[in-house]
Amino acid sequence: MLKRMFPLIALFGIAGSVNAVCPEKPFSLCEIVAENPVVVRARVASIQRLVDEDDPEGVVGWVYHLDVLKDYRHGKARHLAVMSNNTTSRVSLEAEKEYIVFASRNGEGQLEIGNYCAPYSEKRFETRTEQKVVACLRSEKTGQRN
Repeated sequence: MLKRMFPLIALFGIAGSVNAVCPEKPFSLCEIVAENPVVVRARVASIQRLVDEDDPEGVVGWVYHLDVLKDYRHGKARHLAVMSNNTTSRVSLEAEKEYIVFASRNGEGQLEIGNYCAPYSEKRFETRTEQKVVACLRSEKTGQRN
């Protein structure tokens, strides 16, 4: 995982008022792409709220059910479920909207979206952003760092 990344809580681990702090230097798009095994263009099919009575807000997080339109690493269209913990650094996606989603496995083995304090974590799909992601992947394959 990113060395400078703030700690994230596990889905069924410690919940509550955990706050994450953005790093001094924002992450570049290529750093985000390199650190996430899941990089997809997806439409949010549905959103599931994860309730936790012990949490002060009553919510431990959200699971986003995604229809993958393009998988930039594996080329497979499929359905994925990714989660976002209820912290100050949570990622909020909207139903029926398209995004480029970056995710990796958390300590519980579930796919989790990370908020990188960058304009890419919650940005709706744009062709220009997709072109940048493809360029990062191309650089990654040739061993260059952007």
